[in-house]
Amino acid sequence: MRIGIDARILGYRQGGIAQYVLHLLAALSALDSATDYYVLHSRRERDRRRFGPNFRPVTLWTPPHHRLERWSLGMEVSRLGLDLLHSPDFIPPAFGARRFVVTVHDLNFIYYPQFLTIESRRYYADQIAWAVRKAHHVLTISEATRRDVIRLLNVPPEKVTTTYLAADPAFRPLPQPTVRETLNRYGLRPGYLLFVGTLEPRKNLPGLFTAYRRLLDRGVTD
Repeated sequence: MRIGIDARILGYRQGGIAQYVLHLLAALSALDSATDYYVLHSRRERDRRRFGPNFRPVTLWTPPHHRLERWSLGMEVSRLGLDLLHSPDFIPPAFGARRFVVTVHDLNFIYYPQFLTIESRRYYADQIAWAVRKAHHVLTISEATRRDVIRLLNVPPEKVTTTYLAADPAFRPLPQPTVRETLNRYGLRPGYLLFVGTLEPRKNLPGLFTAYRRLLDRGVTD
């Protein structure tokens, strides 16, 4: 079995989808030493993490989110003879593998198009509906997104599976002395909120602050 994983996003940003790809590769490397994996990297990526001996890096020229990527990416991966290609960043190529799986993280670009650039709005509007039709199966990271994909993009329910994301092993309960030392170091007290998302309008930080203020007004601190 030859499985390709589109990891080109790692060469451009280190946000949520990039972290998803990175930890997916690490988990598969720990679990599966029999399958041949082809990790599709961008030529811009300089610092590549190494995985198991059955993980083969492939350098590609096609950048992610390019308006012609479904065809240029298809031409680049056709030579690999892939049985399956997983596209964790929404859009698969038009050809180049026997079967295709895509991950849809959310449909915020449908709900909040005002927060996208004109180029991004055009890219998602033109390609996401095509992508879920092209894919043999669609993965979503929440039941809410699964329902959105079925309702808004008219995808048959049996074609969409929710695969929840696991926490990084680095996030674990700490001994109380360590917790106190950490809080003191940053001048924090119990009852704080930690936001780890990107700073952009669609994250609705004002809504988070409003909700937090209401909790404090009610005397809720835990």
